[in-house]
Amino acid sequence: MPEPVAKPAPPRPTAVTLREVAKLAGVSAMTVSNVINGRFQMMSAGTRRDVEAAIRELNYRPHSNARSLRLSKRLSVGMMIVDPSPTFIADPFTTYVIAGVGNYLSKRGYALEIQGVTPDRIEMSTLFRWHQSDCLCLIPSGDLAVRERLYMRLAELNQPCAIIQDRPPQPLEDAIVVRQDDQDGGWQLARRLLDSGCRRLVYLREAHAWPAMDNREAGIREAVRTVEGSSLEVVSAASAGFDDATAAIRRHIDSNGLPDAVLGGNDQMGIAAMVHLTGIGCRVPDEIKVTGFNAFDFRRYSTPTLTSVSSPAYDLGEAAAVGLLHRLTTGSFSEQEILLPVSVTEGGSA
Repeated sequence: MPEPVAKPAPPRPTAVTLREVAKLAGVSAMTVSNVINGRFQMMSAGTRRDVEAAIRELNYRPHSNARSLRLSKRLSVGMMIVDPSPTFIADPFTTYVIAGVGNYLSKRGYALEIQGVTPDRIEMSTLFRWHQSDCLCLIPSGDLAVRERLYMRLAELNQPCAIIQDRPPQPLEDAIVVRQDDQDGGWQLARRLLDSGCRRLVYLREAHAWPAMDNREAGIREAVRTVEGSSLEVVSAASAGFDDATAAIRRHIDSNGLPDAVLGGNDQMGIAAMVHLTGIGCRVPDEIKVTGFNAFDFRRYSTPTLTSVSSPAYDLGEAAAVGLLHRLTTGSFSEQEILLPVSVTEGGSA
């Protein structure tokens, strides 16, 4: 019995061209290009609607490579987050920053390539090994020696860079620094607690070195130094996760007794401390006060609501993106550093 003859595969549909869109809309190819690139000044609202309708009907998708060749740009920003956690993108602060960067870029036709790397594998990052983006955006972490090596490597790349939440020891020539005032936020929280009569403060932080948490600690120490008889103990947790944070504060209390207040390095750690304290029968804030940092919306799920410090994390990301695109457009950064203010956000825990 003869074997059945295989039917030839149907031809693949060819990609729709810009000229086909122009023909359907009854306009020139240049007008279609202007619509795609957001240049609406030289056309009527009706022309724009016709072109956009034709694009939808034909399912036209511009080829990014062709556009980037025409503009001599890759139309891409590489973002590196240096974090020992494999779930780095789940961190609320990181998520808000990425949203701020990505939303601003996408509205202007730029893609955002996100890469998480552990501090010991920075050199392996493809963002460092391959020139695949117009500029870089960085959230650094690790001890000072790790970050210094990182900045030395950045300087060798000859690419514009935005550094979020850290200030390099030596300024980089082609970079912008975007930070929130974490030191002042730490000072404000500690000053508030000290003014309410607290004297024994505990700062619960992640053991891994984050510049922001270091700066918060510096602000707390500054406030404690101004009040006679007050003290600060730093308790380091293996991570900012719930289990590690509660284990760290439990060990400290078992060995040292209750402090007057616990300041969480972020909202997650503050809530973890509060859950442990209420679980062992402590009344918050009557017997012990608890604070967090960043004042993200999820803190309102705690009982009582966590007192915290507001973080403009989304604005940090957007400011970094604004600075980078200004640099790509004009050839220079308009400013070398942006420092956004923070303030205490009221809650019922302190």
